[in-house]
Amino acid sequence: MFFSSAATTFGEEAGASISTVSQPMTAPSAPQVPSLPETVVEAEPPRRQAAPANPPLSPSSPFAGTYYDSPFASLPVSGYGATTANGGMLADTPLLSIPQSIGVVTADAMKDQAIFSVTDAFRNVSGFVTDHTTGTLAASSVEFNYLARGLPSTYRRWNGYRSDLIQPSIDAANIERIEFLKGPSSVLYGASEAGGFLNIITKKPLRENFADVTLSTGSWGLARSTADINRTVGEFSALRMNIATQNADSFRDYVNNDRVQFTPVMTVELTDRLTLTLEGEYYLANTKYDLGYPVINGNYRALPRSRFLMDPTDRADGDYYKSLVQLNHEISDNWSTQLGFHYATADQRASAWSPFGELGGFVPQYPVVQNQQGNLASLNGYVVGEVQTGVMTHHLAAGFEFNWIDTAAQTGFDFFGDFGFGPGAGYVLDASNPFYASQAGIPFPAVVTEPYSLTVNADVASFQDRVELNEYWELVGGVSYQNFDRSQRSVSFSSFDDNVNGWTPKGAVIFHPVPDIVSTWYSYTESLNSQLFPLANPGPGGAGVPLAPSQGQQHEVGMRIAANDDLVLSAAIFSLDKQGVPIFRPLFAGGSVAVDARSQGVEFDLYGRITDRLSAIANYAYTDARVTNDNGFNLGLTGSQFPLVPRNQANFWGRYNIVDTSELARRRTANRNVVGFGLGTRWVDDTATPSIAGFLGPAVTLPSYMTVDAGLFLERNRAFANLYLENLGDRTYFTSGMGAFVNPGNPFGVRITMGVTF
Repeated sequence: MFFSSAATTFGEEAGASISTVSQPMTAPSAPQVPSLPETVVEAEPPRRQAAPANPPLSPSSPFAGTYYDSPFASLPVSGYGATTANGGMLADTPLLSIPQSIGVVTADAMKDQAIFSVTDAFRNVSGFVTDHTTGTLAASSVEFNYLARGLPSTYRRWNGYRSDLIQPSIDAANIERIEFLKGPSSVLYGASEAGGFLNIITKKPLRENFADVTLSTGSWGLARSTADINRTVGEFSALRMNIATQNADSFRDYVNNDRVQFTPVMTVELTDRLTLTLEGEYYLANTKYDLGYPVINGNYRALPRSRFLMDPTDRADGDYYKSLVQLNHEISDNWSTQLGFHYATADQRASAWSPFGELGGFVPQYPVVQNQQGNLASLNGYVVGEVQTGVMTHHLAAGFEFNWIDTAAQTGFDFFGDFGFGPGAGYVLDASNPFYASQAGIPFPAVVTEPYSLTVNADVASFQDRVELNEYWELVGGVSYQNFDRSQRSVSFSSFDDNVNGWTPKGAVIFHPVPDIVSTWYSYTESLNSQLFPLANPGPGGAGVPLAPSQGQQHEVGMRIAANDDLVLSAAIFSLDKQGVPIFRPLFAGGSVAVDARSQGVEFDLYGRITDRLSAIANYAYTDARVTNDNGFNLGLTGSQFPLVPRNQANFWGRYNIVDTSELARRRTANRNVVGFGLGTRWVDDTATPSIAGFLGPAVTLPSYMTVDAGLFLERNRAFANLYLENLGDRTYFTSGMGAFVNPGNPFGVRITMGVTF
């Protein structure tokens, strides 16, 4: 009960209305203190405040004054569940307020699953699968390609900057999280693929001193070491270095995967509102092309999984470098800007005896040389802020990007020697008992290469407004303008200069039936992207013209539940149309052709901590991706499921801590005592390989498969040891392929990692 004067004061300060409730009084038999009317305070319910995603940092926080002390950054996550992301909205935003399907794979998830390469993390996200056959003449596992919602893509971002130069699978040692954005995201990120893309977010300096060192060993000669060293430098700076080295063979004969990665990054607090980040990454890779082995007379097990049908002397080496200079400025409590310059180079050298097909158990080979170089420079500027207009809150984001991409390639091959049409440069390998060309003393021939170059200028200007109408409703609208200038030079393919530009819109409605816990949305988005390697489209009449930029349109309905601070569940239904999907046809006179496709499906994802001891990752995707128009090329693909896209796929991984006395709030603590185990399973539906005009034989069906993995985790104070067991049943399965050649998945294998924090 409030006294009236106190109630009046409270009401004036809070903007509340006050009503009185009269109470009947009876005549007392003795003098009593008179009663006052009871007052009831009827205040307006508080509005849901969705931003900022992270609360203000205390001065003692290890994130204070660093790159993470910015609305453009998402704080590192302990465990599997991330409840915020900056992908799709520029600023770190609660997932409940993002009208787009996003999967986040955290550093802890990759550690528990012994994930050493980015491509191994794809299993944890619905709708994404790796693809070893997209867009290269001698396509193989060397290239980093994938399928997003059933459509091919090579597009990716590195800390929000365009980074889709040639590069093999990226080492995971320096990754804080990977955000998988599904569907078009052109409004804020300009050129992007309609099916989606991934944004790799690297580790940044903290205001604490530590050094994490790990050693890994396992099947097939795995020897791997990493070091994560963080140091404060004076009062206003911090430095972090991640180093990874790996030497590993494979269950595939003669195939290796060796690499070295060095990634220094420094953050300087220039003022209490301005920080400078300097980051570099050097990556050296040494591996081999591997196109698998053929299915012989319908028998997928005619050859052992280890059979390698290229040559032990093949090589695929590369040097890759990235750098970043970035300024984050907090203009006021509500407005912040980011300005950054990103530069990357790539130099990849490869030569191989590549199979042409299979004839009666024999594999004709031809020599291939493919050298590629690339340079990419990006200047990005963004501003995010908040404006109050009456009862509505506007979360504004605007930006620009200037991207310059220059690529060159020298490619040569000679497959006529196998059939008597050339100088005899080819070689025929017995698949059942291979005696390789190098073992026969046949030197790799001097292959004449043909130069190819492409320069692309991709410029973007974008604007987006997320409007909080009240605690239940939000609206999102945005638009971007994109301009592409392309210049291609080639001998066999067409040479041209062209310009493409256009607008891409985005609109969404978000409804929160249970504020702060449940959100639902409908969104419509479009994409526009220049073909990075347009080559030439021979056209139905044979005339060579460049491939037009791809365009996409998507409708999506989704729901997301934040069950607690560490658990997120999401589901989405989508329908996606894309025009200009490239399909590689090396025996066509012009190389590639472009088709139209439609992808429709349902996706489900779960990430996070279910109980104090149980954490899980689960996902399922139904994807119906079909070619709707082959644009007159008579490929016989219209109406068929897109190659390498499983209709159904599901994955589960769970970790249960039998003993856990650690401080859950921090990953680094001297008071850890954890014993846990993990168990996971993955099921992938059957799918067809692409048939490339007879190259590597006719298409085959990759059978469906299910594998089971397990893990054991021990943590004691500052040390840990993990044991990961892959494919417990030693199942034979196939992950990819081209024509009649299939790529087998890993057999039963063991990976052991031990680490200590200093």
